[in-house]
Amino acid sequence: MKTHIELDEAVLEEVLKLGGFVTKKAAVNTALAEYANLLKRRELLAMRGKIPWEGNL
Repeated sequence: MKTHIELDEAVLEEVLKLGGFVTKKAAVNTALAEYANLLKRRELLAMRGKIPWEGNL
């Protein structure tokens, strides 16, 4: 899907450099995927202690 957005060039350049990305597309797609993973982990942490557990690990 093509989308036109304005990005902070300084932040984008930093991500490209630190991540070793060759394209802006790769950097943005990776950043979005990482952010989605972060939000999922936060949801899991928010459930801590709220779900009854029976059993032994």
